[in-house]
Amino acid sequence: MSKKVFKGTTLFLLATLMVIYNNCGSPFRSPTALYFKSNIYGGAAEVSYDAFSKTVYPITRTNCVSCHATQQPAHASPDLKTAHDAVISNFKVNFSDIPSSRMVKKLREDNHNCWGNCEDNALEMEAAISDWNDAIKASGTISTDPAPVDTNTYTAQSKFMIEEFTFSENGIKLNVVNLNGEAAMLNPPMVRSTTVMDGSYFSVPNNLNTTIPSDSPTAGLASLNFVIRQSSSNYKIWGLVNAPNLDDNGFYTNIITRKSGVKTWEIPVTNGWEWRQLENNIFSLPVGNHTLQIRERKDGTKIKQVVITSDDTFNGANAAELTGITLSYDLSVQLKIPGIIFKIDVIDFDPYSYKFQNPRLITSSANIKIKNIKLLVNNSYNPQHSTYTLIDKAVTPTDAKLSDFAMLVIKDKGLNGDKISFSFEELKIDSGTIPDTGLAASQESFRINVYPVSRTNCINCHTSQNPAHAHNDYKQAHDIVVTQNVVNFTTIASSKLVTKVKGRHNCGTQTQCDAIASQFEVAITEWKKSRP
Repeated sequence: MSKKVFKGTTLFLLATLMVIYNNCGSPFRSPTALYFKSNIYGGAAEVSYDAFSKTVYPITRTNCVSCHATQQPAHASPDLKTAHDAVISNFKVNFSDIPSSRMVKKLREDNHNCWGNCEDNALEMEAAISDWNDAIKASGTISTDPAPVDTNTYTAQSKFMIEEFTFSENGIKLNVVNLNGEAAMLNPPMVRSTTVMDGSYFSVPNNLNTTIPSDSPTAGLASLNFVIRQSSSNYKIWGLVNAPNLDDNGFYTNIITRKSGVKTWEIPVTNGWEWRQLENNIFSLPVGNHTLQIRERKDGTKIKQVVITSDDTFNGANAAELTGITLSYDLSVQLKIPGIIFKIDVIDFDPYSYKFQNPRLITSSANIKIKNIKLLVNNSYNPQHSTYTLIDKAVTPTDAKLSDFAMLVIKDKGLNGDKISFSFEELKIDSGTIPDTGLAASQESFRINVYPVSRTNCINCHTSQNPAHAHNDYKQAHDIVVTQNVVNFTTIASSKLVTKVKGRHNCGTQTQCDAIASQFEVAITEWKKSRP
């Protein structure tokens, strides 16, 4: 894999903002409070507040105040700083790709409460965000002379995320959508609560055990956005609910993007948290974005998780596993020793973001020093995705974990267009486990012992064809042999270099092939003596 060179200067205000989501107890927590003192161009934070007040804020105060003065994100709050911080901390602007900002896309793509022509409104918002960004840039200077040298180490990119979710070894079911309650937009009196025993859930708290009609203007609401990847006329709604008695066992539902109409959800009484289906209701859902609305019916009814699926065998016990996969990146080439794998789990959190968690580095032999991990979406880094830039540790074969925190990552082009990769400010073998001289000694012994056998017998194909163990550069040939597991130092006779030749792979008669295989065995045995 060739090293990707990541250049350019980010335009974000918050180069050092840490957005951390604790993955203990409740699976998704709110971002840490927003604190900052300066931006990357040297200007004070007050510059951003002032620019926001003259650009985006007048638009939101004029057109969004009926909802977003209090409803999150409160970008139309009567308090300027509250509104400003709500935009930043909820990732509603992307200064490096302004048209992809959620405040723009909600107007252009979702037609969300436009105040005129939605495309015109989106362009107006784009221009305001651009002016805001220009003011930040003009508030200070950043030195670019001499140009910074990028010394980071990069992984390859993943496949498109839709392929990773669908076709990877741990691909999810296309017809199962797990809606996370933490991503719900709530209208009071619907509230989100968190307890040690129950975790995070939302409900309308008990108030005289009332039951309200479906069209009540005072009803509490929870709106959950989701994406359908496989169209079906057989989708059903399931919920992980706590309905302890007949006074606290009901909601209304409505898939508003399909104009399904309000459905009464009478939930059989549960013994604590149990999975229940919205009975006698089947929905036809095409591929695309949709919104489920859960409305108050009986106060005191609690719900923490929702699944929409056309899978008749759905089992709520494994619902969380159906939307999570693991991305894996082989770092053997970068570190020149086999078996080093970086892994991280990812969930398609909602239509606008992914949730990453449990980063770890798998190593079976050497300790690996790793520092400042940046997640790249389509080879670009967003400073808001900075949770793992705090990592600084030596990973051992018995301690693979890199962080206990989860991180929400803003989608760029969506599942069909996003590829994920990572960069490391520091990624190297800990000199305490394998001396720095070990690699050079191994390469030299390989050149003297194994390389001549490869160059004599395999040069016609394996100078470039994988595995290129006869490469013109002996150091590259060495690294390829090691990282692609072409040798087995524990059982040398089972090395691929030996077994392939014994199997008469481009070596002539069986006698000729056995002789070359024997040469490889002897050469690898000598090479092994120099290995750490």
